[in-house]
Amino acid sequence: MKLKKALSLSLALVLSLAMAVPAFAAPLSVPTPYTGLQVTLSDVTAEGTATVHGSWSGTVDLKIYTVPVGSSITIDSYCDKSISKCVQGADGVYTSGDTVYRGYSGDNATIVWDETYANAVWWVSVWQIDSDGFLVKVDSGSTPTQPEKPAEPEKPVEPAKPAGVKTANPTNDKLMVNGAEKAPTVYKIGGSNYFKIRDVAAVLNGTEKQFAVGYSGGKVTVTSGQPYEATGKELAGPPSGAKDAAPSNDSIVIDGTEASLTVYKIGGSNYFKLRDLGEALDFHVGYSGGKVTIETDKPYSK
Repeated sequence: MKLKKALSLSLALVLSLAMAVPAFAAPLSVPTPYTGLQVTLSDVTAEGTATVHGSWSGTVDLKIYTVPVGSSITIDSYCDKSISKCVQGADGVYTSGDTVYRGYSGDNATIVWDETYANAVWWVSVWQIDSDGFLVKVDSGSTPTQPEKPAEPEKPVEPAKPAGVKTANPTNDKLMVNGAEKAPTVYKIGGSNYFKIRDVAAVLNGTEKQFAVGYSGGKVTVTSGQPYEATGKELAGPPSGAKDAAPSNDSIVIDGTEASLTVYKIGGSNYFKLRDLGEALDFHVGYSGGKVTIETDKPYSK
């Protein structure tokens, strides 16, 4: 069959083509005998066959697809195609009527089956070589299937921390002792840096503010002016990640007097606020630009 000349589109079709095409689930690719020709109905709710008598094709049995209002059809080939409204006779045979779409184009032809197509049967013909096409019944009683959104993964519920337990995070602050950089293990809790007391004793050893550390029976003892005896585990550098910090139950005794200091137990070790130690042992503590400083030749000042 020779290709027929393209006719101008009606205003109603132009308006329907201008509509944004929604995305629907389970699109159906309509079988065609032509290589490279793809016809897609965005949402099909039923399919069967129906008899049609056309003025140019005679009587033929064609596939009929039922779609909801709001779905769409896309024909993505450079070919002549048309959509005609059908009228069903008393014998159940459809007859093709007015053509509402006719086009010959290399661009995708996408038509939305909006309300103007509702409750009617439409004959879709693709006139490339020879084709009888298929029927589309637009059902206003149904709506396009919307794709289901994947369920949001449930966020794991973090177990509640015991009363008084806080999160201790690694700090980016540096420690300088009398101008030399040191590598203690330091955590930041509530905006303040907390140091392992044995790290502080190690960096002050040999200075005028050195002190010894002992531990026995839940009691931490600090003796100022005495050299510190290292265990080999001091100055291990920054921690690898955050940990829980629980208030320490150990008593703190400095030079024979029990002191009231804020101390946290992290990983089995006691961590002290550096300014508390500076005040108790009278060494200067400073902070500027991400740098904590200890100066042993200066007294503590608030």
